[in-house]
Amino acid sequence: MKIKIGLSVLLVFILIQFIPIKKNQTDEPNTFPVFEMKEAMNNQVLEINSILQSSCYDCHSNGTNYPWYNKIAPVSWYLANHIGGGKKKLNFSEWDSFTTEEKEYAGFEIIEVIEENRMPLSTYTLVHQEAKLSAEEKDVILQYFKTF
Repeated sequence: MKIKIGLSVLLVFILIQFIPIKKNQTDEPNTFPVFEMKEAMNNQVLEINSILQSSCYDCHSNGTNYPWYNKIAPVSWYLANHIGGGKKKLNFSEWDSFTTEEKEYAGFEIIEVIEENRMPLSTYTLVHQEAKLSAEEKDVILQYFKTF
């Protein structure tokens, strides 16, 4: 009986690997926003872009760098759902098309989630240690988005 259950679970696991998911990748070159040079912030703009790219863009842009385990269901389903939700909330790949009001609102939201330590998610930084934001990195992000 235990062998039948084990084989059934294994068979289901193998079969779910064939369920396709939509990946967060496009045929277009992966471009990221060029944040406006704010007065007295010129030195920090490149740093902001670098910080956001390493800590935010996997879930909040059109170009996710997928880990090897993305090919294994049901983990692939979780990642697809998680990334889709992140892009729906904020997609940095579309930043340049935002209106001034949308940029202000996004900046307000970014400040809020950074100050409350809600982003990047702990489930993400558990696997991607390099995405953890240091106090200095948080400060750079907060200073920039408070200028909107």
